[in-house]
Amino acid sequence: MPKELNPDNLASGIKEEKLKKIGALCVQEYDRDVESRTDYDKRRAGWLKLFAGKRDPKGFPWKDASNTHIPLLAEAALQFQARSMEALIPPKEIVKGYATDGASVDSAQRVAKHMNWQLLYQMDEWEEGMDACLLLLPLMGSAYKKTYWDPVQKRVASILLSPDEFVTPYRCKRIEDAPRKTQVLWMHLNDIRKREKDGIFINVDPNWEGTELTTASPMPEYQQVTDHTQGQEEPLNDSSNRRVILEQHCLLDINYDPVSNKFLKEDGIQRPYVVWIDKETEAVLRVTSRLYWDDELQELETFEYFTHYGFIPNPDSHYSFGFGHLVDHINETADTLLNQIIDAGTLSNVRGGFVNQRSGLKKGAIEFELGKYVPVDVNGDDVRKALYEFNFAPPSSVLFTLLDMLRGYVK
Repeated sequence: MPKELNPDNLASGIKEEKLKKIGALCVQEYDRDVESRTDYDKRRAGWLKLFAGKRDPKGFPWKDASNTHIPLLAEAALQFQARSMEALIPPKEIVKGYATDGASVDSAQRVAKHMNWQLLYQMDEWEEGMDACLLLLPLMGSAYKKTYWDPVQKRVASILLSPDEFVTPYRCKRIEDAPRKTQVLWMHLNDIRKREKDGIFINVDPNWEGTELTTASPMPEYQQVTDHTQGQEEPLNDSSNRRVILEQHCLLDINYDPVSNKFLKEDGIQRPYVVWIDKETEAVLRVTSRLYWDDELQELETFEYFTHYGFIPNPDSHYSFGFGHLVDHINETADTLLNQIIDAGTLSNVRGGFVNQRSGLKKGAIEFELGKYVPVDVNGDDVRKALYEFNFAPPSSVLFTLLDMLRGYVK
């Protein structure tokens, strides 16, 4: 191994055989993590449908029966977003600095001024990301922000990650303690090529250009619902232009010293690294260390990229509870009640019935006009004896009361 390494990509100093093992292990463990939360992803898909008001085709109790929707979940999430954005994110002075020693007041004010400039002007994605975060948070229960130095933009970046872009092992209570954290990236080949040219990526296969990507969405059921809800899908011939890249923050048996920028003799201890892998080929594109030297503590510390925002704490996992957990069944019940009320009103307003075939009435429609008597050819002293009209009861007031109770509960 070389003595001097590129700290932005340590993969160039790791043997090819070991890189293959790292890539295969990272993809295998990511697949296990996704599989462990399959039911959770299915339920998240249902929350997305309720929020967007997407209705599946309905054929009961008859064809073209009422199939409308009350946006209880959407109303709850939007109310939280509107109120929390105003209360938590002020238009100015988002960051305030304080001098812990009482003497560095000017330094604290300069730090606060600089960070406010970063958040509001330099990091143009931050405010937009927080706005979306405060909507995603009550809906799904969890949202994540990734704060890091972007080597492409050459500045600090802070992006929002939804649960379908961020995967951790089952029953991980704190993301800081997770043995691995995986961010799913859909990267265009052009962006991958630029990173290869800048030395950020290695092992980029030249045969990727023009090949069909067989790897579908890592969460196909959730992606299907998302596409169906939004009314769009992946173009047929566009999948070859993108690759599924996994950025996995994990522990590896590699002894790298960030102070001397050298590999040391392996001692069997796993240390924190970030690995970028092409999921389709399991090729390792980049490896960086998460260790850095803390001048104040005079020791190596681990840099944490991710911040978890939880809505209602979950004692068993960092996947917190949200309005989706609490309101989904109530919203579905309210939709059922509303549709029953509409269907009952339809039955009550639309007339129909049975006609005695032996009555002598001719087949076909009998038109009615106000102010005129329509002659009918019937053998009988009373036309009412030949016709039986359905007389359905109007919608029950109990349904209205129950619907109001559910809406009041959600509110």
